[in-house]
Amino acid sequence: MNSPLYAIQKEMRSIEAAIFIVGEDALRRMVSLAVLSEMNTDQPPEILQMALVRARFCELAAGLFALEPAEQYLLGMLSLVPAMLCLPAEELIPSLPLSSPICEALQGTDNAERSLLSWLEFHERGDWAACDEIVAAVDPARQQLNRRQLILCYADAVVWVQTALRSAACPES
Repeated sequence: MNSPLYAIQKEMRSIEAAIFIVGEDALRRMVSLAVLSEMNTDQPPEILQMALVRARFCELAAGLFALEPAEQYLLGMLSLVPAMLCLPAEELIPSLPLSSPICEALQGTDNAERSLLSWLEFHERGDWAACDEIVAAVDPARQQLNRRQLILCYADAVVWVQTALRSAACPES
């Protein structure tokens, strides 16, 4: 909370104060960063970075696909938890208290909730045609606009994650 990333001049002394000043969504992102960092201690740091990029991208792009930003953030974040914990998704996901569509999306079911995560997975692999198919399936009339907006959301997510991780590594700077 007291990180320069949030440009808050007042020291936070309680969760209530933090929620009041930065808002519930920002607090949720900070907590998820802390939790994911702790879960990823035995894995390469790139997995943590990738999970956070997925989370932030899905959150930022949710409106383009008429999806709930908070759920999309959670979906993106949890998509790499099995890799962090070295557990199969089939073991881990059923134990999570998530809605059925989000659980199904985490298990690879091709549903509306998974569309952004799928787009990003194809983007990570450089499969541009598959990315375009997902965008076209959502809104064929706005395909060009959505493609550009998704790429901007991805770029914003990468910058946000780099800033957040840098700030977490050096909280005094």
